[in-house]
Amino acid sequence: MDSFVRLNVPPTAQRVRLLSLKRRWGIYYRSTRGDTEGRVELRPIDVDMLRGDHVDPTDVDAVVAHVERRLQAEGLRTTRRAAEGRSVVASWDIAPGPVF
Repeated sequence: MDSFVRLNVPPTAQRVRLLSLKRRWGIYYRSTRGDTEGRVELRPIDVDMLRGDHVDPTDVDAVVAHVERRLQAEGLRTTRRAAEGRSVVASWDIAPGPVF
């Protein structure tokens, strides 16, 4: 699947949060070591890249679905978590492995 949106998931990431603030999108990656939070990375998603993938950046459900498909396209299993707070529109636990 060719896509303009590239997530470039860090290899140690275990949790992904999709953030939306003032009509901007970002991905927050977090790794953990046991119960301790490890590395955290925040990367913006260019709305023009979403448009290039025929995703309306003002449609939250469409952006969430697109990001989940992109995570799976990168070979990651995704487990949706409850949204956390106002600016976190979606959250997933991720792990390498086959996508069913």
